[in-house]
Amino acid sequence: MRKPGWEVELSTWVERVQQRKFEWGKLDCALMAAECIEVIAGTHPHPELIGSYHSPIGAMRVIHAHGSLTEILDRILKRVEVDHARKGDIILCQFGRKETLGICYGARIIIMGQECPVMVGTGEVKKLKAWRNE
Repeated sequence: MRKPGWEVELSTWVERVQQRKFEWGKLDCALMAAECIEVIAGTHPHPELIGSYHSPIGAMRVIHAHGSLTEILDRILKRVEVDHARKGDIILCQFGRKETLGICYGARIIIMGQECPVMVGTGEVKKLKAWRNE
């Protein structure tokens, strides 16, 4: 269940997270999604992963140890049709040539840019899968 006041907390978190810098194992697409889950549901799904890797190779090792991003999210959240994603839901999308996790934020999606999280229009990404964050 989404906790009371989640919309205000999500808006505050979005403002703060956009000011932070990308860093493997601290703020990458997977940990950004995990933070969003914590903001809305109240519990971080994998706090033990914070700081447990420091490179793209380290991230891939952690992901493969747990299956795949899709398998990890399927265990944590209920999958929904991408067109039914709503504010705060987690989306796997393709942006340019890479797949990344993003946060549905109305008509925009928050994704991890090269230096920090950025908002893009839903037409700028190809939405592949979505999970209800509650």
